[in-house]
Amino acid sequence: MIEYSFLPILSIALPNVITIIVAFVPIFFKIWERKVKSINNIISDLISQESNTDKVNTLAILIKKNGADT
Repeated sequence: MIEYSFLPILSIALPNVITIIVAFVPIFFKIWERKVKSINNIISDLISQESNTDKVNTLAILIKKNGADT
């Protein structure tokens, strides 16, 4: 036999959980999509037909722009 004491709590919690999931899934998808695009851009830049010195210079410029250069 099912105990019915948890049903009021479930009737309040379940719609809120579903609402949170529906609200945040598109946001997380956009963040994930941006990360994948940026990684793909970096990989395609490195695989392109540039010479090795151009690749090194490009990476050095990216590092300086991101402030990782000390």
